[in-house]
Amino acid sequence: MNTPDLGPAEAIYGTGKNPGSTAIYNIIKSTLEFPTDETEPLAKGTKLANDIAWIWQSADKDLFQMSTWYVWKVLLDVVQCVPSEHPWQTLLVEAVVNLSRREGTISDRYEHPERVLFQDLPDLGMALLESWQEPRYVNGYDSPQFLQGYRNLNSFLAHLSLLVDRIPWTRFAIDQLRIALEEEPDELADAAAVECKLWVATEWIIHGAETLRWLIRDFEHSGEELDDDGENRTFRKGPLVPECKSLGSDRWNFWKKRFAEIASGNGGELDAATIERVKTAWEIMESEETRYAQ
Repeated sequence: MNTPDLGPAEAIYGTGKNPGSTAIYNIIKSTLEFPTDETEPLAKGTKLANDIAWIWQSADKDLFQMSTWYVWKVLLDVVQCVPSEHPWQTLLVEAVVNLSRREGTISDRYEHPERVLFQDLPDLGMALLESWQEPRYVNGYDSPQFLQGYRNLNSFLAHLSLLVDRIPWTRFAIDQLRIALEEEPDELADAAAVECKLWVATEWIIHGAETLRWLIRDFEHSGEELDDDGENRTFRKGPLVPECKSLGSDRWNFWKKRFAEIASGNGGELDAATIERVKTAWEIMESEETRYAQ
């Protein structure tokens, strides 16, 4: 398998304009590129987690206060260079999972170290929000490089969501399903952007349908009501969705219906690989419903 091209990240961090970020990038890059047996991504993941922990605990005073955010920002820029099927993706996921399973504070140097714990992955949620850009018709946002990076980032988070529950992954999953399935087609978007959005939506279902279905079940059993405003705007519905709860079986059924429509040819001109992924997503949703009913 070809080595991922880290060029986009190199263009940001290879200049040395921010020495702290450049140093973090070089540590991550060297671990990724170190020649080892590619069947052992977990060992490399542990090594990278140790590197990150060391950065947090050893950074000088100028870097220390921002070290958690800097690490995530650099790591997410690298993630966008790594295709979902490459072993490096598994390595990067494993590094974050490893950190989330550690006990204690990331450093005693904080004023309140008990509030900055490994298990909370401090600043990761904020870094994710700052890294997020929806593919749309804006200069540069429908370029092949951007669309591939968007796929890679979503795939990373979809895999991570199965293993770590301390990040706002539900927000990202529902965002992508809304963008791809619940909104009117963007007439200005080209075919590549449309297929990218569908690919991302299917990625969340392929890797997160079980978790999402259980979340819906628990929410329905709780009897809680959500609206689309204020703090619950995260779960807002798109204009194509009929009147229903923001998080419930009716919305799940709408997603499945849209996948079925697209798979049958009502999604416009899509390539065969995208159609096949849509069919796979629909089948997984069917399977989850069967298992859920048992």
